[in-house]
Amino acid sequence: VGRGPLLALLYDAWRDASRRPGAHVHLIGRAGLGKSRVLEDFAARLRADRARVVRVRALPRQRFVPGAMLSTVVGGLVELPGSAGMSAQSARILLPLHNSVGNRFPTASPLEFSDPDARFLALLGALDDLLDAVSHEAPCCLLLDDAHWWDDSSRQLIEQLLDRLETRPV
Repeated sequence: VGRGPLLALLYDAWRDASRRPGAHVHLIGRAGLGKSRVLEDFAARLRADRARVVRVRALPRQRFVPGAMLSTVVGGLVELPGSAGMSAQSARILLPLHNSVGNRFPTASPLEFSDPDARFLALLGALDDLLDAVSHEAPCCLLLDDAHWWDDSSRQLIEQLLDRLETRPV
């Protein structure tokens, strides 16, 4: 009830972001207000318009699993058209995060890192490459829900990734 104005605002923001790369909107409110439902309705509207949409919702149990949210984001992005355009190196870096990377890149083997900082930077670069690939031909809408349940490592990477969006229609 009463979601119409908010959906219109989100849709206007989407149209702006499609033309002006790098925009992001934060939907903030108390638990139980219907934010997830609004995102669900918004995603349905975008899909009806044939937009590229990834909607990811964190679960409470994922909060303590390192990389859980990131894994779900990667899985959604890899399913989009254009994901095969990311580099083989990026696929090797992202392969341990989600099985769908291996489905898209069947000959890829996981790249191992002994240094956590090197792994973080490699993951950031690989995610950047994946987002560039899926948004190259058409804008992509990434809807990330329930941020309060994100695990710390995913949060750090996603926050860094948001800073890199200014050059692409995501």
